[in-house]
Amino acid sequence: MAGEKLKVAIFSATGMNLAAAEGFAKHPKVEIVAVTEDDGVPSDISKEWASNLNVPFMNFGDVLKIPGLQVVSYTSDMSRRVEIAEQIASSGINIFGDKPLTETVSEGDEIIDIVKKYGVKMGVGHNYRFEPSIRDAKVRLTNGDVGLPWAIHSDWIIATGKKGAPIGETKIHGMYPLDAMLYLIPEKVISVYAIAGSYFFDNSKDAGVDDLSFITMNMERGIIATLALGRTPHPHPNGYGGDQTIRIMGTHGMLYIDANRPSWMSVGKSGSSNKKYHHDNIYHMVDHYVNSLLNGTDHMGTEKDARDTLEITLAALESAQNNRLVTL
Repeated sequence: MAGEKLKVAIFSATGMNLAAAEGFAKHPKVEIVAVTEDDGVPSDISKEWASNLNVPFMNFGDVLKIPGLQVVSYTSDMSRRVEIAEQIASSGINIFGDKPLTETVSEGDEIIDIVKKYGVKMGVGHNYRFEPSIRDAKVRLTNGDVGLPWAIHSDWIIATGKKGAPIGETKIHGMYPLDAMLYLIPEKVISVYAIAGSYFFDNSKDAGVDDLSFITMNMERGIIATLALGRTPHPHPNGYGGDQTIRIMGTHGMLYIDANRPSWMSVGKSGSSNKKYHHDNIYHMVDHYVNSLLNGTDHMGTEKDARDTLEITLAALESAQNNRLVTL
């Protein structure tokens, strides 16, 4: 509706929810009305956020009673995801959630049931669908420019950092390329086989989690999907922190997608550097969700999408651990 602003509360301005919160904060159709935390005690960054926005820090229960509150953007300990989602939804408030959706597929199913039961909308901040190259590829695939797809491969290697993710790179980053792949080729994954290990980071090896994996998926209609996923401490020549690429092979051609493009190169006496030159994917993801609420339209990046990528991720980890094919 013209002139209407969406009232949004931020539940913990930390992790990837901080990036989503920044998207909500700079959106012209959004008003941030409060900041909260799970235990009612603000972290330093949540305190700073509330102060900078000149909004109150409040107990979670009081936040849910704010008149006209329409969205809570939240992150929490994994063990609390379902409970918090139900508290928000049962108050008639829409949800924007952190990734991964939940710890288990059954918990993901619980959240899907909660969203349906209370008739709210949920977005999950885990997708690259709004990158220009991916949006263009979706149009080309829909138009049949490469014929019928028969294979899709992604390299999703983060080339930065001194430590691997505490829970493993597959679990913390797998949803990004998997969601993009399923968006481009929306066919059900039937089975998963993966190998994974800790090849680069001592903390990953000590924790028994992966910093690199290779995942093979069989999809319906005989389509093969493969994914190289992980993190390396070695800098990447593109200067962006790694590869985020997808290749799609079709009966009449091939598509190559680089989520780090368009870009430009700066060359000078001190050397050269590459810079990204495109819009903010997270902001456009938030913008899409906000407009779907204001206009009453469907949105992408739902709890169902997040549940599907979670199922594949957990199947890949099970496959790598037991060295066997996992059927979904």
